[in-house]
Amino acid sequence: MPNPMTAAREALWDAIDNAADLSDTFGRKIKGAATEPPWNPLEAGLPDFPSIEIGPAGTSTASPYTEAKLDAPYPLEVVIFRPDYDLAFYEDVVAKIVLAAYRQGGSSGVPYVKDATGHPPELRNTSVRRLDRGDLHLMVIALRFDLRVRLDF
Repeated sequence: MPNPMTAAREALWDAIDNAADLSDTFGRKIKGAATEPPWNPLEAGLPDFPSIEIGPAGTSTASPYTEAKLDAPYPLEVVIFRPDYDLAFYEDVVAKIVLAAYRQGGSSGVPYVKDATGHPPELRNTSVRRLDRGDLHLMVIALRFDLRVRLDF
């Protein structure tokens, strides 16, 4: 049985990868596999953009782990880098990712995240900021989800 945290993260990727309206959106997907080469958005070329990565987002205050309760939140952050500042893109991609996380499912019709975790995702917040380094100006979009996982594997 895979680690439930890994299964939850991979389910969020499945939702994004299988959403038809996101299929041509990203030039690079950083999935955090040990076999992936290191990637730095400040050194990337234009074909890599927009890029997307999903990784742990630190701790969650939603529901602390206790021995009596093995369901725990696993906070994940979806981060998107884009080489220009376009709020319409931000609004569009955030809406599509949120819909994919909540609705996108496989042949069973059950959304990927709910199928992997037994719970729907919880969107905690979104943000957008600029990252300027010399002549490079990036838009950095972040979405934070809490995925509830059962830690008794």
